[in-house]
Amino acid sequence: MNQAHPAGPSERLFRESILLMLGFLSVVLLTDPRGNVPLNDDWNFALSTWHFADTGEFRFSRLTAMSLRAQVVWGALWTTVFGRSFEVLRASTLLLSAATILMLQQLLAFLRIGRWVRVMVCAAFLFQPLFFWSSFTFMTHVPYVFLSILAFYLLMRGVIEDRIGFTVLASLAVIGSYFVRQTGIVNGLVALMVLFSLRRTVPLRRKRAHMLVASIPVVVFVFLYAFTSLLEGYAGQIREHLTIWDARGLKLAANIFEIVMRDVVMNFQYAALLMVPLVAAFLVLPRTKRGVLLLLVLILPFLWVSITLWSLGNPMPYRVKGEVLINLGLGPPTLRDTWNEGLPYPFHLATFATTVLTLISAIGGAWLLWTLIQYRDMGNPDLSTQAGARSMARRYSLLHMALATAALFASGLYFDRYVLDSLWSLSIFIPVVAEERLVRFRIISVVLVVLFAIFSVGATQEYLDWNRARWRALGDLQSKGVTLDRIDGGYEINQYLIGGFDGPIRLRRPGFSVIDDEFVLTFQELPGYRDIASYPYTGFFGLRHGSVHVLERVLR
Repeated sequence: MNQAHPAGPSERLFRESILLMLGFLSVVLLTDPRGNVPLNDDWNFALSTWHFADTGEFRFSRLTAMSLRAQVVWGALWTTVFGRSFEVLRASTLLLSAATILMLQQLLAFLRIGRWVRVMVCAAFLFQPLFFWSSFTFMTHVPYVFLSILAFYLLMRGVIEDRIGFTVLASLAVIGSYFVRQTGIVNGLVALMVLFSLRRTVPLRRKRAHMLVASIPVVVFVFLYAFTSLLEGYAGQIREHLTIWDARGLKLAANIFEIVMRDVVMNFQYAALLMVPLVAAFLVLPRTKRGVLLLLVLILPFLWVSITLWSLGNPMPYRVKGEVLINLGLGPPTLRDTWNEGLPYPFHLATFATTVLTLISAIGGAWLLWTLIQYRDMGNPDLSTQAGARSMARRYSLLHMALATAALFASGLYFDRYVLDSLWSLSIFIPVVAEERLVRFRIISVVLVVLFAIFSVGATQEYLDWNRARWRALGDLQSKGVTLDRIDGGYEINQYLIGGFDGPIRLRRPGFSVIDDEFVLTFQELPGYRDIASYPYTGFFGLRHGSVHVLERVLR
């Protein structure tokens, strides 16, 4: 075994883990995860989970594109033990979120990243707004990121310590990630590519054994994709994400160009914006004339794509249905006024602020991509040294970010939360490359982490509270004899309670699965309706106050 790395967690590392978990528990309690209510798309995954818990059969709704089976089994275990509720499923994700932070800490400790930087990186990752928000849902992102980081850590242990058992476990984690999101194939390909690239470093006998084990997940994926339907949710749903590729000739070329430009720009924009506490370490870098020229070349397409979106009335954060980041808050605002009518969420940035944010995030995204190119490492590290282990981790991170971003091109859709799946390895790459800078700018980093913590906790508090208010409003309407088919309660209510496995069903009214919209739940008044009740909610530690309104249609 390589003596440069610990065989297991030391007593100090264990105490550090306990403190991290106490901090995690504190912010969870502060956020207040209560509420037996679905959030965003997790009603969809809950239906499949509860059906499996009851019957042992996998069944997916018409909205399910992800493979999801591993998450369904995980949620069904919790359901069997603790009962059927969204609170139970939310707790299952929060446990995986805590495990993700611990796994990140263990990987950084294995790479001998200093304690202060380890803790700061873990905090920055926890309070990354999309990760923090996702931790309070039963969405697929946290389970997927957990399995991805687990596979990364186990592969590092297996290769550096020449322990084939760890590589076997890494391969199992990779296969597990296939059954949450199909993009888990990136984990398998990256592991194989890294091992192949180390051919001049790793002794041949050892390399062959590890490569053989690492190749198994790739073979498994090809077999499952070619001969089974296990890597898809609802039959044919993945195809609906790929319709943009049905074009031919110049139209297809234009589609490809548009998708590549959009996904690269938006992915790195969001990463630069949401990982600022870590990305800030790259602001002061040695520069060459050639490097500056490359940066200018990268900035131009970033600005072009961003300004184009801005000119179409869609500045950062991009107002697309399903986006998590919504100006001054988190979570898709899925009530009638903001979801169907296109009205802004009650708390939102002014036009000037969104314009400035668009330009800054475009430059930041280009700067981040430029930094990754500048610090690529294609040498042949000596894995018996600490520097060699870090070099391997850097290589893994870079290859992962490149392939995971490229994997986005297959779909005609992009949501901000995809940056979690594709660029989580920045949390490894940055401390490995810029540990000294993170220490040097620790005051700035701490301030930024605190600001992100305030935003993430406060905004998630608000998201959970307005959803609780929404369901209180629904309960009161139903207690007065109003039936579901006369209520447009917003996306989650309409789909979960009316659409179910067969949704979305578009009927006579603009809400999903709504037969009549005599009553609607909104954040603000709408023409043709009168306000008959309001249900207050708070956010940002009680500093922000709003209401969910019950509107009744007036006679026409």
